[in-house]
Amino acid sequence: MVKIINAFRDAGTSAANADPVDAGLQWAGICLLLLPILNNSRQSEALLNGLDLITDMVARHRIIIGPYLTKKPGLEDGIYIINEELRRTTIKLYTIVLEYQAKAAYYINRGTLARVVLNIPKLDDWDAMRRNIIPIESDCREYNFCDYTLKQESSFQTLTTSMEEQKSRLSELIEKKYEN
Repeated sequence: MVKIINAFRDAGTSAANADPVDAGLQWAGICLLLLPILNNSRQSEALLNGLDLITDMVARHRIIIGPYLTKKPGLEDGIYIINEELRRTTIKLYTIVLEYQAKAAYYINRGTLARVVLNIPKLDDWDAMRRNIIPIESDCREYNFCDYTLKQESSFQTLTTSMEEQKSRLSELIEKKYEN
């Protein structure tokens, strides 16, 4: 329906531009009447896009970031610092997500007429709220990557040390065998 209204609006605008004296004022009135319908449709679509983004993002963070959010004894300082930044950023992300969801629940529970009226001036700008979530989620991913990289580096150092110890023991055993 919105596509039909947009096509009708575009055609009407072209016709009104061709004869602005006779059709311009009337067409402006029609466009004013179409505005609530179009804004309501755009806002509803933006709300659903934001909820879709949030659903995927929260599921991904629950799986990927969840294990990194607890302080474990024996963590090196660099890993702990990244871990703390990841925790803070994740809390910030989940706070803004919860705010979005609460506003969405309130918006959805309003009557249709109230939503249409509130969508004319875009009091709930769902696109702007969704755009606020994206950079915070990006920060979470960055801290997660840094945390993972530091842990891998620590694991490689431990593995290297263990291999050097094994090499030393093997050399000692070989020396003992040839001494006998």
